Amino acid sequence: MPRATRQDRHSRRRKRKEQPCPMCHQPVTFLWTCPCGFIICAGCMQKDLWGFTCNSMTWVCPDCGEVRSY
Repeated sequence: MPRATRQDRHSRRRKRKEQPCPMCHQPVTFLWTCPCGFIICAGCMQKDLWGFTCNSMTWVCPDCGEVRSY
């Protein structure tokens, strides 16, 4: 059986779908999520970083208060 080429492997990867950020309503392909249901895009996270983190290695979910790593 022949080995899969790089192109074959790439075509089998799941394509990212753009979803709107609940904060800014801009379509983005990556959203930070918390198991409680809180969702925010990286742009909004960066803009309001002072409210989410104090050490730049973890962030605190404003809905449930759990500490999450980046």
